[in-house]
Amino acid sequence: MNEQQQSPAQPYAHTQPQAPAAQPVNTYMVMSVISLVVSGVSIFGIIAVVFSALASSSLAAGNIPDAMSKASTAKIMAIISFVWAGLGILSAGLFFIIMIIAAAASS
Repeated sequence: MNEQQQSPAQPYAHTQPQAPAAQPVNTYMVMSVISLVVSGVSIFGIIAVVFSALASSSLAAGNIPDAMSKASTAKIMAIISFVWAGLGILSAGLFFIIMIIAAAASS
Protein backbone atom coordinates (compact mmCIF):
# COMPACT_ATOMS: atom_id res chain seq x y z
CA MET A 1 0.00 0.00 0.00
CA ASN A 2 1.28 3.44 -0.86
CA GLU A 3 2.22 5.59 2.20
CA GLN A 4 0.53 8.68 0.77
CA GLN A 5 -2.84 6.96 0.65
CA GLN A 6 -4.96 6.72 3.78
CA SER A 7 -6.33 3.41 4.87
CA PRO A 8 -10.06 2.93 4.16
CA ALA A 9 -10.82 2.29 7.85
CA GLN A 10 -9.68 5.80 8.85
CA PRO A 11 -10.33 8.16 5.93
CA TYR A 12 -10.24 11.29 8.12
CA ALA A 13 -7.69 10.31 10.73
CA HIS A 14 -5.85 13.65 10.70
CA THR A 15 -8.82 16.02 11.03
CA GLN A 16 -9.62 17.71 14.30
CA PRO A 17 -13.16 17.78 15.66
CA GLN A 18 -14.66 21.22 15.32
CA ALA A 19 -16.34 22.99 18.19
CA PRO A 20 -19.86 24.27 17.56
CA ALA A 21 -20.01 27.83 16.33
CA ALA A 22 -20.25 30.31 19.18
CA GLN A 23 -23.42 32.35 19.21
CA PRO A 24 -22.83 36.08 18.89
CA VAL A 25 -23.30 38.09 22.07
CA ASN A 26 -24.19 41.77 21.90
CA THR A 27 -22.31 43.50 24.72
CA TYR A 28 -24.30 46.76 24.30
CA MET A 29 -21.15 48.88 24.63
CA VAL A 30 -22.32 51.54 22.16
CA MET A 31 -25.72 51.78 23.84
CA SER A 32 -24.05 52.02 27.25
CA VAL A 33 -21.69 54.81 26.22
CA ILE A 34 -24.52 56.78 24.59
CA SER A 35 -26.65 56.37 27.72
CA LEU A 36 -23.71 57.57 29.81
CA VAL A 37 -23.35 60.73 27.73
CA VAL A 38 -27.09 61.43 27.40
CA SER A 39 -27.78 60.99 31.10
CA GLY A 40 -25.02 63.37 32.14
CA VAL A 41 -22.73 60.67 33.57
CA SER A 42 -25.31 59.14 35.89
CA ILE A 43 -24.52 56.13 38.04
CA PHE A 44 -26.74 53.98 35.83
CA GLY A 45 -24.71 54.87 32.74
CA ILE A 46 -21.45 54.11 34.54
CA ILE A 47 -22.77 50.72 35.66
CA ALA A 48 -23.92 50.00 32.08
CA VAL A 49 -20.45 50.72 30.68
CA VAL A 50 -18.76 48.60 33.37
CA PHE A 51 -21.03 45.62 32.73
CA SER A 52 -20.53 45.99 28.97
CA ALA A 53 -16.77 45.82 29.50
CA LEU A 54 -17.19 42.79 31.77
CA ALA A 55 -19.34 41.12 29.11
CA SER A 56 -16.63 41.76 26.52
CA SER A 57 -14.02 40.23 28.83
CA SER A 58 -16.18 37.16 29.47
CA LEU A 59 -16.81 36.79 25.76
CA ALA A 60 -13.08 36.99 25.01
CA ALA A 61 -12.46 34.30 27.63
CA GLY A 62 -15.07 32.09 25.97
CA ASN A 63 -17.55 32.17 28.85
CA ILE A 64 -20.72 32.70 26.79
CA PRO A 65 -23.34 32.32 29.58
CA ASP A 66 -21.53 34.81 31.81
CA ALA A 67 -21.12 37.23 28.88
CA MET A 68 -24.84 37.00 28.10
CA SER A 69 -25.75 37.64 31.73
CA LYS A 70 -23.48 40.67 32.02
CA ALA A 71 -24.64 42.02 28.65
CA SER A 72 -28.25 41.73 29.83
CA THR A 73 -27.42 43.71 32.96
CA ALA A 74 -25.65 46.34 30.84
CA LYS A 75 -28.71 46.65 28.60
CA ILE A 76 -31.06 47.08 31.58
CA MET A 77 -28.81 49.71 33.18
CA ALA A 78 -28.53 51.60 29.88
CA ILE A 79 -32.32 51.65 29.53
CA ILE A 80 -32.69 52.89 33.11
CA SER A 81 -30.10 55.57 32.33
CA PHE A 82 -32.09 56.70 29.27
CA VAL A 83 -35.29 56.81 31.34
CA TRP A 84 -33.49 58.76 34.06
CA ALA A 85 -32.28 61.29 31.46
CA GLY A 86 -35.79 61.55 30.01
CA LEU A 87 -37.26 62.24 33.43
CA GLY A 88 -34.62 64.91 34.01
CA ILE A 89 -35.40 66.61 30.72
CA LEU A 90 -39.13 66.37 31.36
CA SER A 91 -38.86 67.83 34.87
CA ALA A 92 -36.61 70.67 33.67
CA GLY A 93 -39.06 71.48 30.89
CA LEU A 94 -41.96 71.41 33.32
CA PHE A 95 -40.04 73.69 35.71
CA PHE A 96 -39.41 76.26 32.96
CA ILE A 97 -43.06 76.18 31.85
CA ILE A 98 -44.20 76.80 35.44
CA MET A 99 -41.70 79.66 35.79
CA ILE A 100 -42.91 81.25 32.56
CA ILE A 101 -46.56 80.97 33.69
CA ALA A 102 -45.67 82.42 37.10
CA ALA A 103 -43.77 85.31 35.51
CA ALA A 104 -46.66 86.04 33.16
CA ALA A 105 -49.18 85.93 36.03
CA SER A 106 -47.21 88.34 38.17
CA SER A 107 -46.97 90.95 35.41
